Amino acid sequence: MNREIYGAHPRLRLRRALIQTATEVRFDAITVQQVLDRADVSRGTFYAHYRNLDDLFLGCLQDLTDYLLGEWRKALLRRITHHGELGFMRPMLAHVISHRWLWDALRGTRAEAILLERLDWLLRRWVSQDMRRLGRPVHGVELATLVGGLKSLVVFAGIGPEPVELSDAVRVVQGLARQFGGPWMPAVPK
Repeated sequence: MNREIYGAHPRLRLRRALIQTATEVRFDAITVQQVLDRADVSRGTFYAHYRNLDDLFLGCLQDLTDYLLGEWRKALLRRITHHGELGFMRPMLAHVISHRWLWDALRGTRAEAILLERLDWLLRRWVSQDMRRLGRPVHGVELATLVGGLKSLVVFAGIGPEPVELSDAVRVVQGLARQFGGPWMPAVPK
């Protein structure tokens, strides 16, 4: 068993075990038993918290969502984003760029489909909230275009043919923000 996850809450151990297993075994081939063995958790405990592995993966994505939201809030408090539009993209892109290995592991699996569906939902929600907060609500085609561009950027940063620099990705976000009448998102500090 992996000592790093020993002693943590069973849900956290299961989530970590799933991600670790996904780097070694194609997600669609992972069994509940493999995750249970790695997490040192009983089958009953697993099913007390999750319906299946997809549900467990959604729990992992919720952890990530909470983390990214916390990073965005911290940045706003430190005024790193100057309260500019789409400021949530910096921590999201930084995470994606530093976790390309995980995107590779999930590529072509049902977990990738779940991830992309969640990403679309999250971007729609956060773009709508952020633009509304700044007095520039977007709807319909505008929202779909902005979300589509951001989603494409995130996916490219995760699985593109070559690694993406955070500063380059932020410049793309700045350009998208300008297209929609927003101020700007400052460049990555050097």
